[in-house]
Amino acid sequence: MLLPIVPLIDYEPLLRNYALPLVRNEPDAADLVQETFLRALKAENKPFKANEYPPWLCTILHHCYLDRVRKTSRHPECSLDDSSLDAFVAPATNVTSDVVEFIISALPASRQPIIRLLLQDYTGPEIADTLHVPLGTVMSSVYHARRQMRRFVQEHL
Repeated sequence: MLLPIVPLIDYEPLLRNYALPLVRNEPDAADLVQETFLRALKAENKPFKANEYPPWLCTILHHCYLDRVRKTSRHPECSLDDSSLDAFVAPATNVTSDVVEFIISALPASRQPIIRLLLQDYTGPEIADTLHVPLGTVMSSVYHARRQMRRFVQEHL
């Protein structure tokens, strides 16, 4: 059975109006509409009737939006290659080792040893082996500690 040829561009205003409240800016809404059109053209299970296209396209757009939210909400990977938090904090400010030590002492006790070992040029796996904790715990602690330290520097220095 042949599917009716429906010009998708006719649904662009509907999709843009649906996307704008989701992303709250015109360029991102246009990107979502374009992604929706691409996915609709690639789709194998297209609606058979013209009146089924609007809800189908809105569903595709909503899934595009959810994919985008999931992608941007994931935590960025935390690199353990930085050998010193002085190098991490100091470029933007004149933070000394004493200040870094003070900030570390303000961190939760569970994160302090991990950050101290990181400052001593230990790698993530070495820290995990030394402290007998999973590597994921080390990486999570580094991520959260860096975030807390960055927040402290922005607020107090």
